[in-house]
Amino acid sequence: MSLTPVDIARHEFSRSFRGYDMGEVRGFLEAVASELAQLQVQLSQAGEAARAAEQQLRSFKDMERNLRDAVVTAQQGMTETRQQLEREREAVLAEARLEADRILLEGERHLEQIREQIRGMQVQKDLFVERLRFLHNSHGWVLDLMEKEPPRVTNEQDTPPA
Repeated sequence: MSLTPVDIARHEFSRSFRGYDMGEVRGFLEAVASELAQLQVQLSQAGEAARAAEQQLRSFKDMERNLRDAVVTAQQGMTETRQQLEREREAVLAEARLEADRILLEGERHLEQIREQIRGMQVQKDLFVERLRFLHNSHGWVLDLMEKEPPRVTNEQDTPPA
């Protein structure tokens, strides 16, 4: 049973012999009705405040969910970006290694060509020294022969015809 301030204010009690003072009862009932009316207003205001708080709470929960979703999305984006950067770093590193290997191989080939040229020049030098030595020795032999046997000067007129 729900009582309203109007129900209390208009309530009539049955009369009996030696009952309560009717004016005092009426005054008390009006005071109780007034207090009940104020309490109902406060209850209504409290209900509205509670609904507003619930609405705000739902709003905050929605914001929290949206923020969580944003954080998760950002983390996924960071993870994907980090993975992409790692793949790119690996690709650049592999390319750099290949380029370094190519440069090293080219350098080794160039070094081998230089070594081959040095070997060729060494062979040419050795041949030149050998030829020079032979020429020097042959001149020495010619000089030795010239000193041992002076050349004979022959006159064709001195030789008898055969």
